[in-house]
Amino acid sequence: MQGLGRILGQVDHTASVKQTVISSGAKTGIVVHWDGKLLPSLTGEESVERLSILISGKVVSSSVGHHILEIVLRDVFKAVHGSSSGPDVLLFQRFKKQWHQIKQLEFKTGETNGYITAVLKENSEWEQKVIDYYMKALKQTQPRDDYLRLTELCVIFLGGTPPRGIRFGKPGPVHHARWMSKALCSLQIFMFQPQFQLTIKDQTMALFVALVYGPMWFKAPEVFEAPSNDISFLKELHYYGEKIDESVGMAATKAFQRHLWYLSEESVALALFSDSVS
Repeated sequence: MQGLGRILGQVDHTASVKQTVISSGAKTGIVVHWDGKLLPSLTGEESVERLSILISGKVVSSSVGHHILEIVLRDVFKAVHGSSSGPDVLLFQRFKKQWHQIKQLEFKTGETNGYITAVLKENSEWEQKVIDYYMKALKQTQPRDDYLRLTELCVIFLGGTPPRGIRFGKPGPVHHARWMSKALCSLQIFMFQPQFQLTIKDQTMALFVALVYGPMWFKAPEVFEAPSNDISFLKELHYYGEKIDESVGMAATKAFQRHLWYLSEESVALALFSDSVS
């Protein structure tokens, strides 16, 4: 009986969502995307399937791209730092414990590092394009605080100043499941290099996150732009591996290419609605 009640409740909820969509008068198309998981029921006596569903209307968006980019960042981090069997990233855990000793006014940007300066000088147009993109993104409301922090840290790393000024936040959870920590902590560890033991690996991660990964992360939900963005991203990864860092570029490219299954013949047609395709 309990299972029947749950099913009837889902039917009612589905009907309610359908009516909401119809009454909204959406004429530009609807995109539904979901992520299913088995979770304990409210009674705790059984596991039930829960679907996290997002319906997008006028501004069509998708969460598929974000899931893929989580894997890309994971594989790049693994290529740079090696595999880890523990639940936490030990480097980040050590940084988090020392955070109270960090003097936040004594930070360094990528411009203070010889290797990074050379890379950015060689790719100055790309760097400026990325900074402009971040500054534009900062004028928009970000759905989560860590998205805002990522944008601001990337701007600071590249030598710019976010609209809210220079600010840093205490590191949050640093376990592997908290994938965003790989981006946030890598940037902050680099910028506080005089106060925290820095390795070549840390500068490698920070550069990749700020120059390549960050912009693509914010573009990922754009369904109509996805085919064009994905091709551009693959080109950037290929160039990055060929001209800047072979191991990072290769790891990112392989991870991204393994998860392009959603770019079917049907979904590629969405590019016809893209403003960037002429």
